[in-house]
Amino acid sequence: MKLLIFGATGPTGVEIIRKALSDDHQVNVMVRSPDKIHDDIKGKVSVFHGELTDESTMLSSMDGVHAVISALGPLVGSHPTDLPITNGYRLMMDCMRQKGIRRLLALSTPSVVDEANDRWSYWTALGPYGAKIFYNSYNDIIATGKLIREQDDIDWTLYRVAHLQSSDCKTTKLNVNYAGDASPLTYRKDIAKFCINEVVANNWIHKLPIISSS
Repeated sequence: MKLLIFGATGPTGVEIIRKALSDDHQVNVMVRSPDKIHDDIKGKVSVFHGELTDESTMLSSMDGVHAVISALGPLVGSHPTDLPITNGYRLMMDCMRQKGIRRLLALSTPSVVDEANDRWSYWTALGPYGAKIFYNSYNDIIATGKLIREQDDIDWTLYRVAHLQSSDCKTTKLNVNYAGDASPLTYRKDIAKFCINEVVANNWIHKLPIISSS
């Protein structure tokens, strides 16, 4: 399978790429800073240099692609007011339609609530209050979730994560569930495992699972 991965220079995106490559998928990445691509990934992925507003580059990055995985997230503390992530997803999905690509996995947080499936838990209840401190970031998260959930012709999954951790630990257990049955801790390797498994299995289309590690 050929995958296009956004957020490829961030720590979560890097783990997703490593997992994709280890499972023998072809990988395209679209990045604004190619010099930030990790050394162990360089030469193994096809790199497209552009911003989230660059339609021509985005379309080129989608040639022959079967699915799009995004680890894009807002900047904490200095996020712009004009909803750049939301607008980036809007263009991304428009480009997907032009290329006949339906499958999208997009990062989100429990601030985007699944009213039908989430149950109360202390950490998901308190989380949005902390997120609102970073007002612009919070608004972009909520607007992105609303936009993606409105798309009926895109086979989207909004995978929600909370307290992200980087670790080489091999003993964690991946937990895919909803608020009330998920823990707040998420190892990036488990996010990668979920994304690459899900892009093949397609068990969570039009759903909002919380990814956690236990």
